[in-house]
Amino acid sequence: MAKSPELLKTDISSYGIELTGDANFLRFYAPVEVGFRTSYLPKTKNIYFDFLFSINFNSL
Repeated sequence: MAKSPELLKTDISSYGIELTGDANFLRFYAPVEVGFRTSYLPKTKNIYFDFLFSINFNSL
Protein backbone atom coordinates (compact mmCIF):
# COMPACT_ATOMS: atom_id res chain seq x y z
CA MET A 1 0.00 0.00 0.00
CA ALA A 2 1.58 3.27 -1.12
CA LYS A 3 1.56 6.24 1.23
CA SER A 4 0.72 9.70 0.00
CA PRO A 5 3.53 12.32 0.21
CA GLU A 6 1.27 14.66 2.23
CA LEU A 7 0.86 12.04 4.94
CA LEU A 8 4.62 11.56 5.27
CA LYS A 9 5.18 15.30 5.85
CA THR A 10 2.55 15.64 8.59
CA ASP A 11 3.81 16.51 12.08
CA ILE A 12 2.10 14.57 14.81
CA SER A 13 2.33 15.61 18.44
CA SER A 14 0.66 14.55 21.67
CA TYR A 15 0.80 15.30 25.37
CA GLY A 16 -0.08 13.03 28.22
CA ILE A 17 0.41 11.64 31.67
CA GLU A 18 0.62 8.10 33.00
CA LEU A 19 0.12 7.07 36.62
CA THR A 20 0.88 3.49 37.68
CA GLY A 21 1.32 1.56 40.88
CA ASP A 22 2.54 -1.91 41.85
CA ALA A 23 0.64 -4.28 44.13
CA ASN A 24 0.53 -7.90 45.28
CA PHE A 25 -3.15 -8.84 45.58
CA LEU A 26 -3.98 -11.61 48.07
CA ARG A 27 -0.25 -12.40 48.39
CA PHE A 28 -0.19 -13.58 44.77
CA TYR A 29 3.42 -14.35 43.79
CA ALA A 30 3.47 -12.27 40.62
CA PRO A 31 3.28 -8.49 41.16
CA VAL A 32 0.48 -6.61 39.41
CA GLU A 33 0.86 -3.14 37.90
CA VAL A 34 -2.30 -1.05 37.49
CA GLY A 35 -2.81 2.51 36.38
CA PHE A 36 -4.26 4.88 33.85
CA ARG A 37 -3.03 7.06 31.01
CA THR A 38 -4.48 10.30 29.65
CA SER A 39 -3.44 11.57 26.20
CA TYR A 40 -4.25 14.78 24.35
CA LEU A 41 -3.85 15.27 20.60
CA PRO A 42 -3.75 19.03 19.94
CA LYS A 43 -4.27 18.79 16.18
CA THR A 44 -7.58 16.93 16.52
CA LYS A 45 -8.38 18.32 20.00
CA ASN A 46 -9.18 14.82 21.26
CA ILE A 47 -8.56 13.44 24.75
CA TYR A 48 -8.06 9.71 25.28
CA PHE A 49 -8.17 7.69 28.50
CA ASP A 50 -6.60 4.24 28.89
CA PHE A 51 -6.65 1.74 31.72
CA LEU A 52 -3.31 -0.04 32.24
CA PHE A 53 -2.94 -3.53 33.69
CA SER A 54 -0.06 -5.99 33.64
CA ILE A 55 1.18 -9.02 35.56
CA ASN A 56 4.91 -9.73 35.79
CA PHE A 57 5.26 -13.52 35.57
CA ASN A 58 9.06 -13.22 35.23
CA SER A 59 9.33 -12.64 38.97
CA LEU A 60 8.15 -16.18 39.79
